[in-house]
Amino acid sequence: MMIPKTFDSSPSADLSEESRLCRILSDIEGAGKVTVMITYYESERNKDDIKQAKGAVITSDGAGDISVKNALSEAVQAALDLPAHKVRVYKSGGK
Repeated sequence: MMIPKTFDSSPSADLSEESRLCRILSDIEGAGKVTVMITYYESERNKDDIKQAKGAVITSDGAGDISVKNALSEAVQAALDLPAHKVRVYKSGGK
């Protein structure tokens, strides 16, 4: 099971790809709190450190605004070299 990451600005924060994406996406005007989950293709070689993104799911407080939703999607597409149909952006539930 994949556990989504939310951005943590503390010095000891994990600098995973998901965390880095949360940081940059939360800087998009109107995005608010952002959560990112990236899925990857499984490597057939154990020593292969290169991970290829398969898809991404983003939740954002501001994704109810279509311009924010589009900006988030485009940023993830560019960052992960994913086509639009592999990126999904949803409005957060407001917990």
